[in-house]
Amino acid sequence: MRIVRRMMTVLALLVLAGCAFEAPRYSWHRPGGSSLPPEEDLAVLKADEDACVQERNSSSLRMFYGALWYDVTQRTIYKDCMEARGWTKEEQR
Repeated sequence: MRIVRRMMTVLALLVLAGCAFEAPRYSWHRPGGSSLPPEEDLAVLKADEDACVQERNSSSLRMFYGALWYDVTQRTIYKDCMEARGWTKEEQR
């Protein structure tokens, strides 16, 4: 019974510790800004994101690891596609 209680205490502490840290948020920007009005720039960003998501989904490499599937290359393909279109990823503050 003590072991179960200790395990539950450790699990609760890990959950609480995980809630204390906030994951960084990122956004895409064009270096030097854009010459387009904000509404048009947002439309271009959305179109580029959609195209890159489609490219990522059509060319991802899946690798079996245990009982879970991991998409090995999806993040890299998406990031490379967005950078090829002139966007850079910046951490929001």
